[in-house]
Amino acid sequence: MIGWQDGLAFFAGVFGWTLAEYSIHRFMFHGASKWTAAKQHREHHRDVTHFATWGEKFRAAIQVLPVVAGAGWLLVGLQLALFFGLGFVAMYLVYSEFHEATHIVAPKTAYGRWCRRVHFTHHFHTPHLNHGVTCPWWDMVFGTYAPAEQIVVPQRQAMDWLVDPSTGDVFPEYAQDYALKKRAIRKAA
Repeated sequence: MIGWQDGLAFFAGVFGWTLAEYSIHRFMFHGASKWTAAKQHREHHRDVTHFATWGEKFRAAIQVLPVVAGAGWLLVGLQLALFFGLGFVAMYLVYSEFHEATHIVAPKTAYGRWCRRVHFTHHFHTPHLNHGVTCPWWDMVFGTYAPAEQIVVPQRQAMDWLVDPSTGDVFPEYAQDYALKKRAIRKAA
């Protein structure tokens, strides 16, 4: 039977993922890790449209669930550990979708706009700071939060939702938050 403790364990798993997201991003993705996911992350910084495939993400989730649930089994029993693991993996999949949407879809909420500003400050200004994508509050807790006043995005990495294709400039509704670093045009000698 499923009880309130199971729901609490599930939400503890969701919360646990947010801390794991921050920690993995800060210490593994921006460290010297040779882990495949760290390599993909470095590629994502070079090309912001590069993401692991959903197949790769689901394989990672399937591999992580037994590890997380197995570790918890020893501490709190199988059922609570399983609900914790399910919450953890569910939030990982939410994070994966949210992160891609951050780059591909225009923000629709104040929270989405704030998360994008924090994340793009990480991408384009301070890669050693702002490691939380879905939950920037861990950066506040650990002293790695540093939003930029205006985020300067290299033209070659500008997101489609950010730039008006007819003018080549940032859409007016985002101009307060973003500016483009346009490539200099070389004159022929």
